[in-house]
Amino acid sequence: TRFEVAFKKGKEGSWVIPSLLPNTRTPSTHERIYELSFIPVGLFGRLIARLNKWEGIEFLEVWRNGLYFQTEDHHQKAEITVEKGDGCERIRVRL
Repeated sequence: TRFEVAFKKGKEGSWVIPSLLPNTRTPSTHERIYELSFIPVGLFGRLIARLNKWEGIEFLEVWRNGLYFQTEDHHQKAEITVEKGDGCERIRVRL
């Protein structure tokens, strides 16, 4: 570690060598997709506002059609996005 080419992940975690990491984010291991023929205007904004009221939720990033958040204890992260196309609309939830 003197040369800072590796670091230990967490207190008792495994060693990480940044130069050996993949170029892109690892695909989510859990994903659920809801396909709907119609999503009411403003539904996603209301979802963001409602999640903001929950204790223990910390937004990491928010955009018009998505949000990325984690639990306050950092044990779980989730991404929720709304996608349109192919004659239907999708709400995608990735953990």
